[in-house]
Amino acid sequence: MAINYSIVIPYKNIKDLLLRCLYSMPRREDVEVIVVDDGSAPENACPRGSFAKVIKTAAGKGAGAARNLGLKGARGKWVLFVDADDYFSSDVLDILDAHLHSESDIVFFNVECVNSDTLEVVYDTRSKRNFFEKKYRSEKQKERRFRYTYTEPWGKMYRRSMLNEYDIWFDEVPVCNDFMFSVKSGHYAKKIDFDSRVLYYNTIVYLAEYIFR
Repeated sequence: MAINYSIVIPYKNIKDLLLRCLYSMPRREDVEVIVVDDGSAPENACPRGSFAKVIKTAAGKGAGAARNLGLKGARGKWVLFVDADDYFSSDVLDILDAHLHSESDIVFFNVECVNSDTLEVVYDTRSKRNFFEKKYRSEKQKERRFRYTYTEPWGKMYRRSMLNEYDIWFDEVPVCNDFMFSVKSGHYAKKIDFDSRVLYYNTIVYLAEYIFR
């Protein structure tokens, strides 16, 4: 059966959160889930025998390199990236399937920020709700904002053939490995689309103050 969606998850040493993430993954024959374990300790390794394909690496090169490994192995028409401490909406398949035959190269979805412990919605600068609720002067202004300032890889699905055509990969650096990937894909996409439904929950960890990943 043809694979419609490839979901790539870079992962290291947060097993309980990974299990929560995997629990939210859609289960269907046309969906492949790829977990790239970037050198987790043995006790935190992704469980074997799960429905996800696990790629193990001892390199410890970070999320950019892990995402690249997952992308190289992806077979889907569309590719999505998920952080291991985040998770999908329960409506994920209905939302994705509405765009399965889209002519766009990128589809942007709404994202809620939630407290990682309580799962209550919080308002944070990373929330993508602002992108969807903002009043734009024109469709051109709206497109530019999404293409060039929505710089996280999650909350979107990318046409894999577009990424291949323009040879778009993540930078393999310690931080901000996703910035140029997002800007390049936004730039080269011939057409983009938007869905204001919440597809993805981005978690915030509270200690004495915000801890930003």
